[in-house]
Amino acid sequence: MLQAIQCPQTRAEVDAERAMMHTLGAGCSLPVGACASWKDGRLTLQAQVTSLDGQERIIATEEGPAETAADLGVATGEALKTQGGTRILETSYREFNSHFKLFKS
Repeated sequence: MLQAIQCPQTRAEVDAERAMMHTLGAGCSLPVGACASWKDGRLTLQAQVTSLDGQERIIATEEGPAETAADLGVATGEALKTQGGTRILETSYREFNSHFKLFKS
C-alpha cells in the first residue's frame, strides 16, 4: 500500500543506513553517523564512528547502484569495523552504560 507513495531514492538511503547500523550492532545511543547522497544515479553512503570524547573518528565511504543499497550499508559497516570502529563502539557503550548506572536505585 505504501509503495505507491514511497520515494525509491529515500527507500534506498534508509536501507543503506539501517544495514550499516545493523552491521555495527549500533543504535541511536551510540556515536555513529551516516549520510546518504546521490551522484550520477549512484548512491553514496558516508558514515563515521566517533569516540564519546571526540578524540577518535573513523570514516568510511562506499558507493553503488540503488539496487544494492543494503549491501552498500553492510560494506560501509564492515569498513568501519575493520578500521577500529568496533573498539570505539565497545568503549563508548561501556562508558555510556556506566553513566546511567548512577541513576539506578
